[in-house]
Amino acid sequence: MLYKQVLYIPLFFPTMHINNRFDENGWAISWNAVIFTFHHYHSVKPEVLGIDFGKARVQPGNDDGPVATLEKAMYW
Repeated sequence: MLYKQVLYIPLFFPTMHINNRFDENGWAISWNAVIFTFHHYHSVKPEVLGIDFGKARVQPGNDDGPVATLEKAMYW
């Protein structure tokens, strides 16, 4: 699922704001960094992405999966 424009991200401390929102929903923060440039998967839990600045093209699933451009204020 892709949700657009669902998160207000303030100008100051955007990453902290996203982390707080994830905590409120019970989503553990295990990675705060860039999106990998290679395919990988998580075998034990789904992945939630919060984009605090910029944009990225992602391809969930395998090489045949859909490609989406994610931007600030989006959840995947």
